[in-house]
Amino acid sequence: MAEQRGDEAQREERMRLEWELYKAGAPCRDIAAQLTRQGTFGTISKSQVHRDIQEIFETLQADLSEDVRQHRTLDLARIDSAITALNRAVKSGDPEAIRVLDRLINTRAKLLGTFAPEKREHAGPNGGAIPFRAIMEVPTPSPSVEDWEKENASTSEGGAARGAVVSDSLNTSGGITS
Repeated sequence: MAEQRGDEAQREERMRLEWELYKAGAPCRDIAAQLTRQGTFGTISKSQVHRDIQEIFETLQADLSEDVRQHRTLDLARIDSAITALNRAVKSGDPEAIRVLDRLINTRAKLLGTFAPEKREHAGPNGGAIPFRAIMEVPTPSPSVEDWEKENASTSEGGAARGAVVSDSLNTSGGITS
């Protein structure tokens, strides 16, 4: 009996180490190799590590499901208490109490799953294509070359156009000099 408890304690320790290594991102093959090298647990196969990790996931999922059920039960009890506390104000016609009661009833229905699923249509009417209207903005035409030359003709006689570089000659190094 004491030996069996010792085996169980060793198994739990091995699974705890496997889980820590798995959470850190180690693949099952590496976990098996590391624990086997450690020597505490004997030879551990990749498939044994995989089975242990799956068992841990199942245990965690069961624990999580139980926690969710307990929290849902607690939340429903709180909602019922709040509804009871609001009863007098609702009966007297207090609009804020009525709004709060409506939100509480909706929340309760969501927790219990009594709302029908919301229908979301991801297609057009009757399952067809989604109608749309394309609006295209047409850019204003750029000035023609002739218009540009006319606009800049006056500046070439009396001075440089905005942002233009004026060059009289090329220097011998190939650069521009003014």
